[in-house]
Amino acid sequence: MKVQIATMMQLQGSRADPAHLERLRSMLSEKNGEIQALKIKLRRLEKVEMTLKAQPSSAPVETGSGDGTYYTDLKIQLLNSVGE
Repeated sequence: MKVQIATMMQLQGSRADPAHLERLRSMLSEKNGEIQALKIKLRRLEKVEMTLKAQPSSAPVETGSGDGTYYTDLKIQLLNSVGE
């Protein structure tokens, strides 16, 4: 994104193709939208994490395997979704 901004600034200083400038603006706007969506998703995940941490710690409910891997899998999925 920094490269796009730098390119746009260089082009604005010279006689740039208006269509090229418009494409860069469009790309920048699209990326800003993606960033905003990711920030919203991150806030939601942080709220879920805080809610889970605030709950009193209790013994995990036994699953079919009985070894608690279900909760480990859920935690891994949560961490992976934060990383996306």
